[in-house]
Amino acid sequence: MNIVGLVLRDLTRRPWRSGFTIAGVAAGACVYSLIIGSTENFVQKFHDLSSVLGDSLVVQRAGSLTPLASVLPNDLTERLRSLPGVAGVSRVGLGRCRVSDSPSFLVLGLDPLEPLAVRLPMARGRRLAAIGHGVLLGERAAARLGVGPGSELELGGQKLTVGGIFRTGHSLLDAGAAMDLAEAQRVFDLPGTVTLMLVDLESGIDPAQACAEVSRQFPSVEVTTLGDFMDTIATIRFVEQFARLLALLAVGIAALGAANVLSLSVQERTREIAVLRAIGWQRQRIAGLVLCEGLCVGLAGGVVAAPISLVALGLLARFGPGSSIGLLSGLLPPGVALEATAVSAAAAVLGAGFPVARALRITPSAALRAG
Repeated sequence: MNIVGLVLRDLTRRPWRSGFTIAGVAAGACVYSLIIGSTENFVQKFHDLSSVLGDSLVVQRAGSLTPLASVLPNDLTERLRSLPGVAGVSRVGLGRCRVSDSPSFLVLGLDPLEPLAVRLPMARGRRLAAIGHGVLLGERAAARLGVGPGSELELGGQKLTVGGIFRTGHSLLDAGAAMDLAEAQRVFDLPGTVTLMLVDLESGIDPAQACAEVSRQFPSVEVTTLGDFMDTIATIRFVEQFARLLALLAVGIAALGAANVLSLSVQERTREIAVLRAIGWQRQRIAGLVLCEGLCVGLAGGVVAAPISLVALGLLARFGPGSSIGLLSGLLPPGVALEATAVSAAAAVLGAGFPVARALRITPSAALRAG
């Protein structure tokens, strides 16, 4: 009988035990898919901001770990506008406050006459320039809070009138609010400063060259394209690295369980392996038999985990943390499902190392002792 036939026979010999082993590996692969899939969804939300904010350059204070930690002086705006190839500059004052059940409600402070505020797409109500002492709400935030134009909303300890509802199509932005920059500077204690500036370039200007020129003239700031900006945020990089570490740990624990079961299987098949050695099977073929069994368990676990992960991720996006602001899309990236299956298979094969060593110590004479 060939290796594949022997592996399938052994896996079906004790279906309950094989099923539990595959379920354990599937649980590890499922955790891997959930952690990595959620992280990729989270990071992609920030990268998708470019579809709303355009191809602007992002300017923040050099060394800022997060945009909220950046502080830029207001007078930098005119100096940036005077650079060749700059079509416009938008100042952004970022703030967070508690609103209803959201402890971290995002508020954008915008100058009503600057490009970003002018092109903010409105669903209903008035634009920022026309509301005075008021606030614009994103469509998701308005629906969640049950308010509309003309309603009163307490924001940062002040009661403001909702002047309009904007719809960007981006869940994070549409779950927040926008207000006059001067008002935001008072509410979030940003006197004469902003957190970010978005620089729009004239047609035909190379963004890389523009970034280099801004960096040369203003060494105290960091400037990148919006797409690259997300990769510079230390918090996001930390989340990605920590998530991958946790995911690998989960798969590793599942692989240890599979290794224990494989070791028990080798012990129970001592006589069979001894007979195979007696009829001429070489050590590498015996090793291949055990490794193939581990590979089958790992692959089966990865395949079983894929649909479970998809359902679990959908539930997490709908009811989990951050669901009110659409932090997760609920979709499992195909690459993550394949990656989880490959990692599970590799981990199971690595975990088969001890059972392989045990099998290789079995000699033909063991068949007589086992008998």
